[in-house]
Amino acid sequence: VTQVNLDDMSKTRIPDVGQALQGQVAGVFVAANTGAPGDGFKLRIRGEGTLGNNDVLYVVDGVPTRDISFLNQNDIKTMTVLKDAASAAIYGSRAAGGVVVITTKHGSAGTSSFDIDIYTGVQFATHLPDLLNASQYLTVKDQAWHNTIGHSADARSPYAFDRQYRNDLADTDWLDELFTTGISNNVQVSASGATDKVQYLISGGYYGINGIVVENNDQYKRVNFRSNINANVSERFTIGTNLQLSYTTQDKLSSAGDAPGVIRHALIRPPVLAVYKSIYDPTYSANDPYTDLPFYTGPNDGWSKDYEYSSNPLAIVHYTDDTRSTFLAFGNVYAEYALLKDKSLKFRSNLGGDIRFSHNKNFAENYGDANISDATAQYYGLGRNNRPNGLDENRGQDIT
Repeated sequence: VTQVNLDDMSKTRIPDVGQALQGQVAGVFVAANTGAPGDGFKLRIRGEGTLGNNDVLYVVDGVPTRDISFLNQNDIKTMTVLKDAASAAIYGSRAAGGVVVITTKHGSAGTSSFDIDIYTGVQFATHLPDLLNASQYLTVKDQAWHNTIGHSADARSPYAFDRQYRNDLADTDWLDELFTTGISNNVQVSASGATDKVQYLISGGYYGINGIVVENNDQYKRVNFRSNINANVSERFTIGTNLQLSYTTQDKLSSAGDAPGVIRHALIRPPVLAVYKSIYDPTYSANDPYTDLPFYTGPNDGWSKDYEYSSNPLAIVHYTDDTRSTFLAFGNVYAEYALLKDKSLKFRSNLGGDIRFSHNKNFAENYGDANISDATAQYYGLGRNNRPNGLDENRGQDIT
């Protein structure tokens, strides 16, 4: 059993309270899922296993849940990690991956307070790799061409020709074009107090972040409300409720290493390609100005095709419309009776619930160059305009 030092957590600003366990508890692994705003964190207390569920079980004020992203770090009173099987046995098979027990704050007798916590932060990408510029890229392609079987050492490669004579090639740093400075804002307001009979704490807040990718298509926003009220009906009988409401929205981009991942394409897209087409390009359109023709089906008989074998990450960002929203109601009501006058033995009945409604909507807009069936054309191959517009929408609910 390990108690988390909340004083250290208060010194940092974190969007997900699960991140507070990073570096706090020996043997606990915490890592971001993708780094995108709202994608959460992966937490492992007992490591990875090949069988069963390795997810951690969270118990918030006596109510079990698999996700605590709705919690505000200012509302947490204690956080305890149960790592061994004996400590977690009370929660059954759900606790096979370990347990994190959280209690939230409540009003204190004899005091009343009103608190406001406001902060603004910035995020930016660091330790990025240095990509080749256009001249360096063409030099490497020239060397690779000469190292290919069938090309003599004194032959002139098409890349050497391009480097010397072509003036229509760009010099693009795709990582620099893709990333910008992200801004996060957090506002939390709380009021707490107590009388001889009632203790209360009411809090609400807003958290929003625009990610580090251009065009603000990777945003995350959360609005939350919490009330914690306890009432002493008599000297021995107490009732109370703890209610948490949360509404989150996420504009999501694929930032993983898969095919639509914008970071992947920014790393592999050649610097000789510009972000936008020339207005004199016959395929230029004000509604679709991006260079993008990544998929070739014909024979690779034109070396110019070697320059465009990946998607334009700025086009992916611009045309991605993937929004996700979740409404959550979480909490419990309880009644407690002291069986002995000194309150050393109590009977407590607790009823909790975890209700979530989700709505995901992904609109895939058709963009990019059309198919070019002329095998003699410089960019012979399969464009993106063969794809129809698509809409994928689903709603779900989870009640426990």
